[in-house]
Amino acid sequence: MRRRFDWTGLDRWLDRLVALAVVTALVVGGSALVVSLVL
Repeated sequence: MRRRFDWTGLDRWLDRLVALAVVTALVVGGSALVVSLVL
């Protein structure tokens, strides 16, 4: 009996990846804004 592919595990990893990408973009954008204001 073949087991169907479990998409829930992939969805969780994609959610984590997207959240990490958003946090990284916010940190990089915020630090660039601070640097541009200071300099």
